Amino acid sequence: MGGFELSSANGETNEQHGNAPERNEGPSTRNRTWRNWLIGAVGFFYFGGAQMGLFVIGQYIYRRIQIEAYPNKTFQTGISYCDYNNSNPDVLLLAGVQKKAAHYNVIFNIASGIPAVFVNIVIGSYTDRFGRKFLMVAAMSGTFIRVLICMIGAYTTMKIEFFAIAFGAEGLSGSVFCYLLASYAYVADITTAKNRAFGIVANEVAIGLGHTLSVVAAGFVIQAIGFNQPFIVALVCIAVAITICVVLLPESYPKEMRAKPSQTCVTLKHAVGFYYASWNYGFRWRYIVAIVVFYFTMFDVLGRNSVETLYQMNAPFCWSPTKLGLFGAVRSLLQQIFGMFVIAILKRLSMEDDTIAIVGCVSYGISFVIEGFAKTDVMLYVGSLAAGISAVETFCQMTSNVITNAFYKATVASRGGAVFFLMAGFNIISLILMLFLKFVSRGDAREKRARNYSITPISFVEKQHL
Repeated sequence: MGGFELSSANGETNEQHGNAPERNEGPSTRNRTWRNWLIGAVGFFYFGGAQMGLFVIGQYIYRRIQIEAYPNKTFQTGISYCDYNNSNPDVLLLAGVQKKAAHYNVIFNIASGIPAVFVNIVIGSYTDRFGRKFLMVAAMSGTFIRVLICMIGAYTTMKIEFFAIAFGAEGLSGSVFCYLLASYAYVADITTAKNRAFGIVANEVAIGLGHTLSVVAAGFVIQAIGFNQPFIVALVCIAVAITICVVLLPESYPKEMRAKPSQTCVTLKHAVGFYYASWNYGFRWRYIVAIVVFYFTMFDVLGRNSVETLYQMNAPFCWSPTKLGLFGAVRSLLQQIFGMFVIAILKRLSMEDDTIAIVGCVSYGISFVIEGFAKTDVMLYVGSLAAGISAVETFCQMTSNVITNAFYKATVASRGGAVFFLMAGFNIISLILMLFLKFVSRGDAREKRARNYSITPISFVEKQHL
């Protein structure tokens, strides 16, 4: 026959496996049922609970620091204290509250990020050995433990430093990025090349809706009755996600197709060797540039959340939990759901992927400049709108939050919005690299097309000798 055959580890070809999936077809495509699409429900409830827990703990820590800084003041539930003028000594106290909150954000992200980086490097290679559900349940269990410890700490007024234990426990499970790795592998397993894009978008929409609705709900609940009850809601959401995954969601990667223990190290070696091995010569630099662009872009996406909340709780905004929740929901809706539809429209207009990425870098950079100069609520929302079409993550989650919170801590007294100019600078780097990648790749593409004209298909050669 023409072409070639793929051999398995024991020398058998795909033709020897009668039930083997066709090329570009996931291993569970032929046996797919409606239950496989419950992966969307799992993502909805899991990210709803995970983001609600983060939203609540961030404001709880801020309130605790405020109470310690202003022992003689009575605070209303969830209302930021920033009623001051430039001649009032409370200015320095408020700056101190912001600095302490940013300091604890740095500690929590280091506690979560360092173990998560190493866990995801290793555990990512095991998804082909233990299946997709194993990784999803492991990640969700770690997040459940994080929210549970935070809830206990809030009820018992635990020392703030000890909350790092909760984030460390989640990091040891791989954090939400371990779930994302497994969930996208799951989607690939149950889809074909024709409907894979739909599966990925559906998964993203479910995750985005979970994030959006959870922060809105948490904002109203915190303002109405305090910090403790949202923790319970978050735990219930994560428990529902785990239950659906364990009881109802079928495993998408059959046991007979899973890698043997001896193959796991080979898989890990190939994953790392992708960026330095000689077999990838000629294309390697493109992937390296692309991953650097991805890092700087995700640096801004992931790093903005915690410092943005501090920024909005500070003067001149003095936002309440309700306002914080509404803004977080609008931003999530724009980035994760509306942004996908904009990308789809641009694709229908025959815009290339790298051009879309360049437009995303520009829009995202503009959003940070607007937010850095913002003095009113309207300017913050305009900045969020400008970021609507933008679109390593574990390593970036740790470093971005550590660097942005440290930078915010150092500049909050003089210019709280300076951290967004830092993020805009990273987008400029991404933009320059994407422009470089786009125009250099065009030349390589022309050369490749010219070279293909002189290549005779293998199937044609073989037919001549029949």
